[in-house]
Amino acid sequence: MSNDDDDDLGVLESRVSAFERALAGREPSAEEASLLQEMKEHVRALHIARGTWNAPSTFRNWNNYGGVFEPKARRPEEIESYARYKEHARREGDAAAARMTRALPAPERVQGDRSRDGD
Repeated sequence: MSNDDDDDLGVLESRVSAFERALAGREPSAEEASLLQEMKEHVRALHIARGTWNAPSTFRNWNNYGGVFEPKARRPEEIESYARYKEHARREGDAAAARMTRALPAPERVQGDRSRDGD
């Protein structure tokens, strides 16, 4: 298999993908869908005949796009709206706790209640 054959197959694959992209924005007619399927089958048959269909790939660039990884996510503490929410939740939590302590009287022991004394 020569390098020209690989280039020809690459050109063919790019034309098939261009045709597929052209059909992607709308509902293809029956004839267009049939042509696309035939082209894909033809490319698949060429790959199988050349032995490149199941050839292992050496491309291992899944998450690294050739540069330094720049995280786009920010820490929650750096997001202004989240900081405002946390402050609001803290104030609401403090207020709720204060309401609860005011609402509940201190427990009083009844003179005749000996259930907690263990006697």
